[in-house]
Amino acid sequence: MISNFLIFCSGSDRSIIDQCPKSERNKYASIGATVFLTAFLAAISSGYALYTIFRGEEYAITAAICFGIVWATIIFNLDRYIVSSLRKEGNWKKELLYATPRFIIAILISLVIAKPLEVRIFASRIEQQIFKNKIQELENEKLSLDKLNDLTKLENNIQSQSIELGKLDSLKQGDPTNEDFKSLINDRNIAMQELNSVSKFNNPRVSEYNFKISQIKGIPSNYREIKDSTGMVVDRMLIPEANKSINDITYSRNVLLNEIKGKQKRVVDLDAEIQKNRNDYKADMSQRINEKQAQIAQTQQRKDTADTMVKTQFNEGLKIKERSYTNNFITQVEALGNLTSKMFSTMWWTSILIMLLFVTIETAPIIVKLLSKKGPYDELLERIEYEHYLEQQKIISDKNEEINNLLEEMQSINKLKGEVRMKTEKSKLDAELQANTALLDDIAKRQADLAKLAIERWYDNELLNFKSNTNNQYIQTKQATYSPTIEGKLWKASNLNGEIFYFFKSGQSLHNELIYIEGDKTDKGTWENIIASKQIKISILNFTETYTIEDLSENSVKLKTITNDIIELVKV
Repeated sequence: MISNFLIFCSGSDRSIIDQCPKSERNKYASIGATVFLTAFLAAISSGYALYTIFRGEEYAITAAICFGIVWATIIFNLDRYIVSSLRKEGNWKKELLYATPRFIIAILISLVIAKPLEVRIFASRIEQQIFKNKIQELENEKLSLDKLNDLTKLENNIQSQSIELGKLDSLKQGDPTNEDFKSLINDRNIAMQELNSVSKFNNPRVSEYNFKISQIKGIPSNYREIKDSTGMVVDRMLIPEANKSINDITYSRNVLLNEIKGKQKRVVDLDAEIQKNRNDYKADMSQRINEKQAQIAQTQQRKDTADTMVKTQFNEGLKIKERSYTNNFITQVEALGNLTSKMFSTMWWTSILIMLLFVTIETAPIIVKLLSKKGPYDELLERIEYEHYLEQQKIISDKNEEINNLLEEMQSINKLKGEVRMKTEKSKLDAELQANTALLDDIAKRQADLAKLAIERWYDNELLNFKSNTNNQYIQTKQATYSPTIEGKLWKASNLNGEIFYFFKSGQSLHNELIYIEGDKTDKGTWENIIASKQIKISILNFTETYTIEDLSENSVKLKTITNDIIELVKV
């Protein structure tokens, strides 16, 4: 009876053990006894630990017994699994590799079991150590509170904060010292220099343009008289040539004035930003001063109330320490750690030997199985497992063969269905093609008729436009000389990134159409030719800029921007 129970504890199969010699049965009974005794020690260890935790309660003994049984059951199952899962294969290196994780688990279990028993063995010394720890903790608490009560340190903090407050007051009276503000001041000086330079250069030219406008308006021959029905002169108006000259001069003057205004706006914007930075700086310094004053007041308050706080906290800490250092399990484990912390001392060696004893007991079944030879039980178990493996492989093979046969039948059925479906669809397509041939021929004929009508209509419109356009280059035969122009041609920007094209359409004096192509995107705009100043004005994509024509030939042209950048266009 006892032998059967111990064999059960070892995790062995009784039906296989019964077929083995008596020596094999005794070996596994010994292994089972070790597993059972380990579980028994685990029950005592965990029960004592839980009893220590609930000491003084009515249910302390009941809770300790129940938990000891549960914990012993857990340890018993773990040990039984570790022993039963270790198989003998005849290769000690492979067996040792497989046993390593089981060794680690066994050592952890032994440490958990040993610690409560160590606490019980060293109970008297642990009580002394708990008292020492309590006294030491109170002394440390007192030192900590004394540091909190250091009035000299608080006074030094108040003095240092007052010095910092004085520095903040001094900084508030000046300008910001960061690099961004210095950069703003530098930019403002540069902008002012540019404004003075541009004003000095443009103002005389503006005065000159104003003088020219006055001269044109002062010449009587530039006016034509407007008479009423009786022949009396009722008004005088400038002739178109004079108006055009004034407009050209006014445009040039406005360009100079706009340049001056742009520089002025830059200076005004920088002044506003500088002032904003100054205001923000002063506001920030004021906030920092207020915060520093609040810190000084807070430090002063701490200084005044330090003594009262120390006394109150020390009394509260004393009560907490009294509750913390009761003789409970956690406090006992902590005290045990203090007792055994000094290496090679008597307490340290005693603790190590107790721990090694439990490690030896816990790992004994694994060591026995590793050191023993492969016995009859292992051979019978291996044979039974192999027979079961072959049986399962045969079942899997039969199922695979059945599935393969079903798949072949499905493939044959699908192939037959596909051939029938293809023949049916081909017949339908042939019938539809024959029925729609006449309709497709009629559609093609009517599309050709529509194309001829569209071409004739386009020709009539183009011919009408050709005859009515007096500016057409084909009928301007009275020009004495020929000069290259930019209109009516497709130009490509050769010195810009990407594919950019311009097409200047002609036909009007102002607001000529411009087509702008960049990559796959096409936009439309307008352009004007300012002949007097050899300039063109381009408006496209909500942006207007005036360019000076530097070099114009039949196949190329160079346009200069206000910033003296050159755009080279070549005829496509």
